[in-house]
Amino acid sequence: MIKGKRSRSRKGNIWERHFKPLIPGVTSSIIATVFVAGGLAVTSWIVVASQALDGLAAWEKLVVFILVFVLFGPVLRIIARLCKTTKGKTAVAISYVLALVLIGWWLLSPPSVDSLFAEAYKQHIDELGKAKSRKGTSKIIYQAFHDRAMLIYFQDLKGWYVLFNQTGKWEYKRDDAMAKDTEWEDQWGNKNWLNNNNWMGDNSRPPERRKCPDGGVAKLWCDSPGFWRQIGWKRWDCAYAVDATYYQKFQRGLILGPLRSAEDKEIPQLLILSENHEYFFDPSQSINTSLRCDQSATTLIDKPSNVAPCLLWN
Repeated sequence: MIKGKRSRSRKGNIWERHFKPLIPGVTSSIIATVFVAGGLAVTSWIVVASQALDGLAAWEKLVVFILVFVLFGPVLRIIARLCKTTKGKTAVAISYVLALVLIGWWLLSPPSVDSLFAEAYKQHIDELGKAKSRKGTSKIIYQAFHDRAMLIYFQDLKGWYVLFNQTGKWEYKRDDAMAKDTEWEDQWGNKNWLNNNNWMGDNSRPPERRKCPDGGVAKLWCDSPGFWRQIGWKRWDCAYAVDATYYQKFQRGLILGPLRSAEDKEIPQLLILSENHEYFFDPSQSINTSLRCDQSATTLIDKPSNVAPCLLWN
């Protein structure tokens, strides 16, 4: 009987001396891990969702990291109050430091080339340089073919890429009205107004199977008719659904796609825009999909409007 009591007493002493003191530390570590992992997940989601780091310089990313560090301070104090032992607080501090290291590495590490563009990038790595942003898309993506140029619009890129047929060159025209999601369609999507403007400066009308410009192009055309008359009448246009096509920025250019290389070609290709304003479709990567137009996005507004016509033609 005495031996049995001693045996149970020894087991009790071992538990009391070696294992029980670890419980607060283990609990604290679990609490710390949950809090820090949650903060890390939320931070990552915010950065990815807003694409806040696209195109930022290294020092700008460093500012973001410092802000994250400051925001994690209150979280650390809350966790520390829940931990009542030195071991627990040490576990919190270690978890906090590790989380900051991971966040710093993620924020400051250079973006990689997305798999969608990988094959095309290999063919043009010297022209494009290193990736400058992660892959992105837009709520509004639009492509149009005019008589002498192709137009591409990504809302997140805040402007129009005008690709001239004969020269193989492209120009960028910023469009703040569409980029800010303003009511641009009320002004530049009214059929009656569009059809009564002297777009080409010679009172000509669109020939058969041709259309007037509309939307953001009509607005910019009104502001700078000399430039936009170069593109001619519109033959075909298409607004793509969200996530139908993407872009990625590089040090010396941009890759867009998948996009149509012609209005009658449904099998898309990737488009490369270089910093010397040359463009070309890359056939090296086959894309086994077809792009469909979102017809609701291309429908013109046909309703009475009190919009004043462009003053250039009055």
